[in-house]
Amino acid sequence: MEQKFSNLGRVMEAANHVKNSAMETRDHFKNGASPKSQTSRKKFLVSFLAVIIIYCTSVEAQKITPTIAREMARWCNYNVSTNAFCNEVVVDKFGAGSIRDLDDFYESLPNRLDIAENFICEAYVRMGSDFFYQNVKDFFTSSEIDIIDKICEPKLAQSQEKYRQEAEKKNQEAKKMALGTISTCEDFVDGVAWVGFDIKYLLGEERNDYWSGYRVYGLINTQGEFVIEPQYVVYNQYRYEPAPTFVDGFALVEPFNNDKSRKLIFVDQKGNNVFNKTFVWATEFSEGYAAVLDDSRKFGCIDKTGNFIFELNRDYTGVGLFREGLARVCLKKEKWGYIDNTGKEVIYPQFSTADDFSEGLAFVYNDNTKGGFINTKGEYAFTLKGYYGTESCNGGCDYTLIHGFRDGIAAIKGLRTDYAGFVKDTYYYYDKKGERTSNYHEGLTTYMEGKKYGFVNLQKNPKNKIIRTTITKPIFDEVGDFREGLAKVAIKSNWGFVDETGNVVINNDIMKPVLTQAPFESASDFSEGLAVVKTRGKYGYIDKNGNWVIQAIFAEAEPFKNGYARVKSLDRKGWNYIDKSGKILFSKFL
Repeated sequence: MEQKFSNLGRVMEAANHVKNSAMETRDHFKNGASPKSQTSRKKFLVSFLAVIIIYCTSVEAQKITPTIAREMARWCNYNVSTNAFCNEVVVDKFGAGSIRDLDDFYESLPNRLDIAENFICEAYVRMGSDFFYQNVKDFFTSSEIDIIDKICEPKLAQSQEKYRQEAEKKNQEAKKMALGTISTCEDFVDGVAWVGFDIKYLLGEERNDYWSGYRVYGLINTQGEFVIEPQYVVYNQYRYEPAPTFVDGFALVEPFNNDKSRKLIFVDQKGNNVFNKTFVWATEFSEGYAAVLDDSRKFGCIDKTGNFIFELNRDYTGVGLFREGLARVCLKKEKWGYIDNTGKEVIYPQFSTADDFSEGLAFVYNDNTKGGFINTKGEYAFTLKGYYGTESCNGGCDYTLIHGFRDGIAAIKGLRTDYAGFVKDTYYYYDKKGERTSNYHEGLTTYMEGKKYGFVNLQKNPKNKIIRTTITKPIFDEVGDFREGLAKVAIKSNWGFVDETGNVVINNDIMKPVLTQAPFESASDFSEGLAVVKTRGKYGYIDKNGNWVIQAIFAEAEPFKNGYARVKSLDRKGWNYIDKSGKILFSKFL
């Protein structure tokens, strides 16, 4: 405000005048003039009186005047918006019960200046000085605005400091809560596990901007101590992005930067940046190599020393992991091919889709007209029938790859029912000759008749001929693979387990028309002697005899791995870990 310090300036000007008059009087004394010199005394007294008058006027000006109170009331009734704002201030500041009539309140302000001051300053604090001035400038003179500023600015400063302290306290509480609540976690491997927290752990507040949806990961040991403090971010709001994983002793991570500059580094299990470099883009290590784009825009593959082994064609817009000596590459966002571990292009990019090699074969689509498996020379080992039983995929193929070859078997999932025999959401298995087969586990596999599943035993006789023996008739609605000698099966969404002879050995209720216990709503495969079972909406763990080893008390639960299982309790906010006694391991996490 242009006259904010006008009164103070007038006082200072008058004070300087008094100072000069006093110096003149002193000079008169030094020159032998009479101390009763009328001129000097008169000038000094006039100046001193002026200072007193101006100071008193200035002090008086520090108070809200009836005129200011009256104009504030007029502003409050100026329009619907200003009236609503003022009414809210009145009710919040003075209490709705003590204000019978808001119009009477505004009319009484010129006669109740203490109330008027509190009311005006509350409005001033809520709007802020600049916004307050912009709104009321047509109702007050500059000198009146100057008065309001001097009275209300200290209260605004106090309010801002109080808000800052409250915000800081809230941030600290949010950080503490975020650190204490595991949002997501991974299994223990080699004595360490990645755990993810809300981004509030680092920011101390909810963020609905760039960082919304991110998780920040750290690494803990089996005592729940941080080996690496949470500092690496992963985006997983709308789709699952896996936590970092260690491959060849390195994990590819993105350190948190609040300036939003995204850089990737490779760290060891102590969190050290092993190459002392940052990368714009990179893949995980595989077979001793990682594809990277460094800060200098150098594009190629590095080895485990961090040195470039070879550069890559800059027209490649995608690079996969090395599998069996070959890695997928995408040329100009269009076609996929393969390079070897010297960077040489061994299969020219020509496929619409290409998968990693496994057991010498890789799944590919070719211009959406042919799908099948190729060998390392780029030759088709076999093709899959598609739309209407032909090799064509015109209009879209009826299958998608689930996994490449494992123990001689690859898995395909049907996308819709068609004349080629692919049934929607059904898994099909192929051997390396392209013949449909079954998914063998522990010498046993499933078969399907109509919409029901059964189990068969496949054994080779001395003449190397496979002998098929039916273990169970196709009576199950859903089945799993054999794991640790048992396979999960379901009838009418009630799950049990069969042994290798086909007998239902856990939850025999699935075979009965009347249940004797609450149904098993879901079940996992057995892992480390235990299986996760859901009953009455809660999860617990049973052994191979069907006994409850850990009661069903969890909201969510995962199978055991390396002696530990991930669980989410009903009475805790986040994830935690248990041992095989069911004990929650890390009480510090909420």
